[in-house]
Formats: sequence, structure tokens, C-alpha cells
Amino acid sequence: MNSSKNSSSNNNNNSMQDYYIKRQKNNEAAKTSRLKKKEQEMEIAKQKQKLEITYVKLQKQINRMQSVRA
Repeated sequence: MNSSKNSSSNNNNNSMQDYYIKRQKNNEAAKTSRLKKKEQEMEIAKQKQKLEITYVKLQKQINRMQSVRA
């Protein structure tokens, strides 16, 4: 009778251990995913800023060319 209780207790402990290991792995994966997403967003923001600067320069160039042509 005791061996079945011990076996049941061991199974429960193992399943709890497995659960906590899975949770820890998931938490680490989620943290990595969030960091990666934040890095991608920062890279996109940098690209956007560069494109906006280029756009302004091109607009100025167009305006100069149009004023010379007129």
C-alpha cells in the first residue's frame, strides 16, 4: 500500500517538475521573442528615419530643379 502511495507521489512530483521546466523554457522563449521583436522595431524605426531624411532631400532637389526650369 505504501509503495503505491509513494509511486503516486513520485509521479506527481515528476509531473510538477516537468511543468516547471516547461514553464521556465516557455518564459525564456517569450523573453527572447520580445527582445527580438523590439530589436526589429528599432531597426524599422531607424530605416524610417533615414527614408524620411532622404525624402526631404529629394523634395528639395525637385523644388530646385523646378525653379531652375521655370
